[in-house]
Amino acid sequence: MENLPMALSMVRSGEEVTLVDIQGGFGMRRKLTDMGLIPGVRLRLIHSHLPGPVIVQVGDSRLMLGHGMAQRVMVRR
Repeated sequence: MENLPMALSMVRSGEEVTLVDIQGGFGMRRKLTDMGLIPGVRLRLIHSHLPGPVIVQVGDSRLMLGHGMAQRVMVRR
């Protein structure tokens, strides 16, 4: 089975994934890049339940994203 990219919002809590792309405009890409979300970085999903935010761990930091933004962050298992 091929390891196809999927939206960060589809990842289950506790899973570790690698960021492969950000699908969005310049402003959103810049904001996420400034937060340390760049292609190749490893993320661990802490929380992703509607209607709350998506919380990810990047290194020693935890970041909070809205679901709409998380849908545009493409990752691989």
